[in-house]
Amino acid sequence: MTTRSLLDVLQSGDAAAFESLQSPLHRAESAVAKDDYAALRPLLALPGGGGGGPVTENLVVNSAVRENFLHYAVRQLAGYCVHVLVNPPYNWDPQRQNVLGASPLDLAMSGTAYLPVVWPLAVASPALPHGSTSSVTLADLLLRPPPHPFSHDAIDTICDRRAASPDYTLAAFNLLFDLIRCTPELMVRDWAHIAPQRCAECSASDSPGVASCLAADRPVDFPQRFSCWLWHRHLGGDKPTNQLSPLSLLECCRTVIRQEIMKGLVNGICVIDFFTVVVQLCTFDCFLDRQMNYASAIKSLSLPQQLRSFLAFRDLWPVCHATHKFNFRRQQQEVLSLGRYVYPF
Repeated sequence: MTTRSLLDVLQSGDAAAFESLQSPLHRAESAVAKDDYAALRPLLALPGGGGGGPVTENLVVNSAVRENFLHYAVRQLAGYCVHVLVNPPYNWDPQRQNVLGASPLDLAMSGTAYLPVVWPLAVASPALPHGSTSSVTLADLLLRPPPHPFSHDAIDTICDRRAASPDYTLAAFNLLFDLIRCTPELMVRDWAHIAPQRCAECSASDSPGVASCLAADRPVDFPQRFSCWLWHRHLGGDKPTNQLSPLSLLECCRTVIRQEIMKGLVNGICVIDFFTVVVQLCTFDCFLDRQMNYASAIKSLSLPQQLRSFLAFRDLWPVCHATHKFNFRRQQQEVLSLGRYVYPF
């Protein structure tokens, strides 16, 4: 196509015509950048040369460090595309290393560890990379047995107020405190007897169903935040269906299931018939060992996908919207520049 006709296409704003000018590689890059898994699928080659598109696991996107499209999807925070790549029929290797020795899982677990990207990689991996001893992320808390009780500084690091949006910060606190509630070993010692009490800020809020103090962009006393969160979690009364609500029977089951799985991961034991999933009214066996993580343990359970997602706390994951992903990636780079990583991001 001539330069003139290319300019005509650009000036016309015809997206379909512009896409026809792109190579399959460029179309795949564009799909991943937008986390458009539906546009990516036709471009992916099927295993064993069984057809599909030209994009294979061995295709290099970044020649400087020898990375493939799975590395690229992790860097773009493209959770849907990551999920497609590591699951059948493609089954790309989440531990494939670039020339620096960094796998997609290494990249995903570094920095702020964005859960929609980390989880599918952790499910598909036999083991997790070693975590930092000085700081942890929400992904660490969800996937690994807790090493020791928390400190206020650790909580401040996890729920960094420089997050992409107040909604993201609020969701991060909700997940953090729910994991603490489900994992007594994480409980900060002086929080053990904190009573649920609504704070003055939330009492004056126009949104009675939301713990708005959790998203405050200012230093706040964390025991006060936890106390207010407990009030909303247990005593909040009537709330919209899309807001955090008092504990249901199903959520209580999730708490018990998580506690038992974590005990099994710590002890390296075989846990047999340790719970009944109330909704399905079925009992099953779960065999655990020290090499597994919480994600791979959930995968091993004979449960429908909807229940596995519930046990993954997917309903509480903080999600970064497309308009905020640039700022979120920039925040990751700032965190990594402070030395909280092993490999360049």
